[in-house]
Amino acid sequence: MRKKGFTLIELLVVIAIIALLLSILLPALGAVKKQAQNVVCKSNLKQWGLTWKMYTEDNNGKFPDFDYRVTIAQGGNNSNAQRSFWTECLLPYLGEGTRGTGIYFCPAAKKEPMDGTYADDEFTSFSVSRMRAELSDPKPKRASYGINCYVYGGLNTAFRSQNAWEKDAGTSNSNNIPMLMDSKWRGGFPLETDSPLASGDINCDPTGVILNGAAATVGEMTWFQMKRHKHGINAVFLDTSIRAIEPKELWTLKWHRQFDTHYADSNITWEDWME
Repeated sequence: MRKKGFTLIELLVVIAIIALLLSILLPALGAVKKQAQNVVCKSNLKQWGLTWKMYTEDNNGKFPDFDYRVTIAQGGNNSNAQRSFWTECLLPYLGEGTRGTGIYFCPAAKKEPMDGTYADDEFTSFSVSRMRAELSDPKPKRASYGINCYVYGGLNTAFRSQNAWEKDAGTSNSNNIPMLMDSKWRGGFPLETDSPLASGDINCDPTGVILNGAAATVGEMTWFQMKRHKHGINAVFLDTSIRAIEPKELWTLKWHRQFDTHYADSNITWEDWME
């Protein structure tokens, strides 16, 4: 007696059912993946916050100087290279083996940038300068977190040194002073007068260099103004607390001592994408 097999119609029905189930499950799996990335990102930032705390406890409550150098590995003395110093000065607490590893990245932004330097968008990483010539690995590393450069000490007048935090000890409202966060560059010096990016210009370099959109000079808030996560970005604050930050909230944070957290209330027009 010959066994009866599946008919073509039955196979098509099975395939249709599988396709329907996949269409239902895939969005849910995508949401779970993004949620997991958000959790890991916050965990990374918490580790950085605790590591910064250990550093400052060993250095009389002070953060490292912005212009501090042992030996410049790649020459020069430019501020872009100096912004990377946070990736190096904490190595004694993290261990040389952690350099350039997962703790430097939000899991949603591990892709290498197309030009090898700047982040192409909120989901790619950027290069960090090798700060000390004695380091064994000569290759630049990458990261996708950036520092609030106003926590550095030793800032010159051009970077409003009188407004820098420099120390974490005895600082009031430390839960609103951002320290390290999701970023498209190594670090930034935001001002309350920085303009919000237009909806089509989220990939612009504040210096006016075209990265992946129209050229614009909008200020250094642009490094942090994005939606890497559903809400925006994650940040660790001076008190080592972790918080999710929406784009509009960036102007309410106390970036430096004189930062006017109410400036945006009546002086900035927001784009629809930031609502």
